Amino acid sequence: MPGPRIHVAQFVAADLSRVWTALTTSAGVGSWWWSHWAGVDVRFDAVVGDDYSIAAPQQGIHLVGRFEAVEPESRLVLTWRWRDAERSDPEERVEIRLTPSTERPGTEVTVQHSGPWTSDAPGELNLQGWTFTLGQLARTLA
Repeated sequence: MPGPRIHVAQFVAADLSRVWTALTTSAGVGSWWWSHWAGVDVRFDAVVGDDYSIAAPQQGIHLVGRFEAVEPESRLVLTWRWRDAERSDPEERVEIRLTPSTERPGTEVTVQHSGPWTSDAPGELNLQGWTFTLGQLARTLA
């Protein structure tokens, strides 16, 4: 069972620069994040101190946060707040790292997501969400 921190890894069959662009620009994120839904609105341009927003109005989901660290083509750190009809979570932290794969052409993407969780349930939900969402990234860039 995940505790107050989860780790998710995903291989993406694309070079580091292409994966970085897909993770740090509105157009890039908009091409794969929640791509199974229509009408997703993405404002996600990675600049330290700037806010971001990903909203799926038809599903009643809104993800907001702020960029805390941007290390080009290697590391992105951001705050994370999930909001939907049932809840508005406290601020959490996400760190995304990119490394060139040593085993095959492509990029390893790792996500560490932590929060002030008082049970395993939020970690389990985030683990499922990141696994699915990073799968969308890998399929889009393949």
